Amino acid sequence: LAEGFSAVAGVWHSKRNGGPAAADDNGNRNVFYDEETNATQDVYSLQVKKDFNAFSLVSSTSYVDLHAGYFKRSIFTTTGNALENAWDARAFSEEVNLSSNGAGPWKWTAGLIYRSLDDRNRSRLAPLAAIDTTAWNPDDFSGGDSYAGFGELSYSFSQFEVLGGLRYTKEDRDAHSGLPGSTYSPKASFDKVTPRLVLSWKPNRNSMTYLSYAEGFRSGLLQPPAAIAAGFGPVESDLLRNYELGNKATVLDGRLSWEASVYYMDWQDM
Repeated sequence: LAEGFSAVAGVWHSKRNGGPAAADDNGNRNVFYDEETNATQDVYSLQVKKDFNAFSLVSSTSYVDLHAGYFKRSIFTTTGNALENAWDARAFSEEVNLSSNGAGPWKWTAGLIYRSLDDRNRSRLAPLAAIDTTAWNPDDFSGGDSYAGFGELSYSFSQFEVLGGLRYTKEDRDAHSGLPGSTYSPKASFDKVTPRLVLSWKPNRNSMTYLSYAEGFRSGLLQPPAAIAAGFGPVESDLLRNYELGNKATVLDGRLSWEASVYYMDWQDM
């Protein structure tokens, strides 16, 4: 491979199957058969890094494929019905990150992030003999694409460092119903610019005290069909403001170290 180039790939597979029927507080079950629960998840990742003289470039790619469901009979013995649920979710994400390598007082980081999510959740309730031929209700689809760009710049002087950064996030969400004749198909977009500021004091190589302020942004939610029929729009996004004061130090020739911090979080429009 080329000098300064590295790549790490990963594959993770998980599969679970269960499980026993519902029981009361004493462990007594009202049926003598087990009920099926299952979940299969595959995660693929690839990180590629290239070091240049002035900066490093890192690309991180991941893909998640999840299938889960359950089949229950015991809680519906009085009606003779069974309940089946199936959930499928797929997510793809890509991040490209640039960071400076210089030894001077100025340091910087910049990057772009993209994520795509598709989700399907469906259920059906019917007599056990007819469960396989019964239509899913509900049969809901949801998903969206999110984009973010961020940058940080820091400057070191004497025993102090000042770091400032900004991040812009935009997320487009949509949903629709797979039921015949349904008109449920809401859409919404959310975006926000969030800052970050950190002041650090390093009296020596083994100690650092810092004060930071950062904002966190979470997109809103799409309403379910009943809420839309009642005239409600999307749930608005919320904002988190975080203040933190902390200290990290190592003493006694490295035999003792500690980290301590206090913080205050102001969560608005939750």
